[in-house]
Amino acid sequence: MRRKRNLWPMFAMATVVIAALVYFQRCYFFDPFSHRRYAAAHLPWTWYKNPLQLEYGVLDDEGWKFIHVTDRDEIKKVFAELSRCAEKPVEGNQPPSEGGSPIWFGIRRLSDGLVLLSAEGLENNPYFHVRDLATVCLSSDLQTLIATRLKQARILPPID
Repeated sequence: MRRKRNLWPMFAMATVVIAALVYFQRCYFFDPFSHRRYAAAHLPWTWYKNPLQLEYGVLDDEGWKFIHVTDRDEIKKVFAELSRCAEKPVEGNQPPSEGGSPIWFGIRRLSDGLVLLSAEGLENNPYFHVRDLATVCLSSDLQTLIATRLKQARILPPID
């Protein structure tokens, strides 16, 4: 009899922990523990409320063209790649830019439109300035992802 009574508090505690984890997963992009792994997620973890949107923009002759992505895996990939790049910030010795159209990408909280992460650079240059972090050299994976999304954005009509 005594052992059964001691299991109820453990069961209740496990239920509360599981409920909290489910809540964090549904309401926030990061939980308090995984947030620390991403240097690019420099704001407190509670700022990253779902849903988030990743935006890519390119300025061409017709004006700015944007594409919006809400895929959780792609957003997490961008955070992970930028975090790896942020570990090796670029000092003032950048190679000369190869030119190209200005591009921007960022992560926005859809509930109120707040931009949580913003990066800008030139299309053919791997060096980007990430707001509130530093100038970083993008990984080849991230450059490929951005190039793919910019091709998709160019098909869309410009945004004034």
